[in-house]
Amino acid sequence: PPAVVITAGFDLMRDEGEAYAERLAEAGVKTLYKEFSTEGHGFMAADATKSVRAANAEIAAMFKTLI
Repeated sequence: PPAVVITAGFDLMRDEGEAYAERLAEAGVKTLYKEFSTEGHGFMAADATKSVRAANAEIAAMFKTLI
């Protein structure tokens, strides 16, 4: 199945997430990858700031391209 991989720029696991997305794509998996470079770990669970709402909208649009 296709995959959506999201990372945050200020997350200790960012590099691993990016590498995971690359490996999926190399294996032939349709993969959409996005790094939100100004966000930190867990940003999607944070209060609904303008940047979080924008990120959620962008992520939702990514998922819509897969269905």
